[in-house]
Amino acid sequence: MQYRVGHGGFHSTVVHNDSGGTLTYIYDVGAYPDVGLLGGAIDAFVSELQSASIRIVDYIFISHIDEDHVNRLPKLIAKLRNAGITVTTLVLPWLSGVSKLFALMGLKDRSTGAIAAELLQSDDSVMQVAADLGFSGVTFVRGDVEGASDDVDALAPIQSAFDEHGNEVPATVVPSGYDVNQSATPWRLTVSQLGLPADIYAEFSSILRGKTTLDPEKEAGRRKLVATKAERAKVAAAMRETGEALDIPRAHVTITNWSSLSLFSTSTSAANRHPVPQATGVGFGHTCEDPWVHTGDLPLDVDRVWRAFEAVWDGAQVVGPVCAVMAPHHGSQHGHNIELYQRFDPTVTIFTFGLNAGTTRTDIKWSKLLNPRPVMKSVRGLGASKLRLLNNRSIAP
Repeated sequence: MQYRVGHGGFHSTVVHNDSGGTLTYIYDVGAYPDVGLLGGAIDAFVSELQSASIRIVDYIFISHIDEDHVNRLPKLIAKLRNAGITVTTLVLPWLSGVSKLFALMGLKDRSTGAIAAELLQSDDSVMQVAADLGFSGVTFVRGDVEGASDDVDALAPIQSAFDEHGNEVPATVVPSGYDVNQSATPWRLTVSQLGLPADIYAEFSSILRGKTTLDPEKEAGRRKLVATKAERAKVAAAMRETGEALDIPRAHVTITNWSSLSLFSTSTSAANRHPVPQATGVGFGHTCEDPWVHTGDLPLDVDRVWRAFEAVWDGAQVVGPVCAVMAPHHGSQHGHNIELYQRFDPTVTIFTFGLNAGTTRTDIKWSKLLNPRPVMKSVRGLGASKLRLLNNRSIAP
């Protein structure tokens, strides 16, 4: 089920296997600026699990650390706990210090306690947040495409955290193209994360060193770099100059979203399919024999990103046709590449954009100025894929 939350994302899949067990996963749980519908979607999801006597959510995937993808994670966990439902594994992209800084620059709320800001402080902070929320493990997906900058320095072991009962919460690091599903249910959950290329990392680092002595690879340095308007201006200028030097369009968006986590979800048994309901008032469900592809906010309009993305899925032997593709970046032109739809040949393409208050059919007010119409027109041009528009105003632009 892809829930209707406006500008954001909240997806759930519940699989029942032949032996009576289940596999449940979530991909993203956030919305911005309007979170009202997401609250209702969380309630509907928890009620569905209770009705089916499901007591475990196996995986929660976070595509990237931005408010509109993660800001209601604590609310979801609280609702699950109150219903007696536990969560097992948090899956999210591993980020270098520089990539953490990029993501921090994009946040509206960088205060202590804000979930996105907490997840971007350090790997240790991610682990403790996960332990405090009740996860039993954390899986970091680490990109290794195009000589990723995350390989510039060897990755130090990520330390376990401990929950309130003293139970160890361990960390696991897996590469792009890895199937994270370790349950008995015959289901494939293959993840992809594109590490920031080494030349971008080096160029940005060099430019930033010319503007400040603060080190973005250190947590204290990152905190100071986003603490004041003056320091943020230096980081923004370094991002812009990096884009100019390396011909990266919209560098502040492209570089930040480069490391988004994508997910390929499908059955590995003819007896198991995506067992989700048909469309309801809270979202869109679709049952078919083929996979779902979740794309986060990947800037696939940039050829270099597309080629890295395609290389991961070539290596994992992932092709279409698929049930559904989530239009990258909510359907924005910043993520659009028609080759995505040609490769995966989806039955349905899902758009998760938002509409601001005051929107009418003749006066559309797009959240974050994100207008999906050009992408909708492009995808319609292929002729095969149906479009599902999950905005928050019940208006079809």
